[in-house]
Amino acid sequence: MFLKKKVIAIIPAKHYSSGLAKKNYLKLHNLSLFEIAAKSALKSKYIDLVFISSDSKAILKKSKDLGIYAIKRDKNLCSKNTPANKVVEHAIKYIKKIIKKNFFVIYLQPTSPFRNHRHIDEAFNKLKKKI
Repeated sequence: MFLKKKVIAIIPAKHYSSGLAKKNYLKLHNLSLFEIAAKSALKSKYIDLVFISSDSKAILKKSKDLGIYAIKRDKNLCSKNTPANKVVEHAIKYIKKIIKKNFFVIYLQPTSPFRNHRHIDEAFNKLKKKI
């Protein structure tokens, strides 16, 4: 919770990547990149719910196993030219079916595996000082 509103993390993790094949499945310390992002979000003291947006059955299943909401992403939102805001808009439409009140969104890319819950919380603490 942040400023009396829920905080929702959205993690984009498509099956195929144009630059590095299946990069979201790559492992670091026995965790895939999307799992690292998910675990960081789950450990944050500000994030209330975590959603993963993917076209991959394996990623969606693993996300559910981790206790994360899984959003099946349409194939037309998985091209290399798809802007991130379209992925976020798609996820927010789904999330609004679950959460009726206003909420904050944090977008956590799996390709930043060295960002952890402390960095997320620090960002919220800095934001709190500015508001």
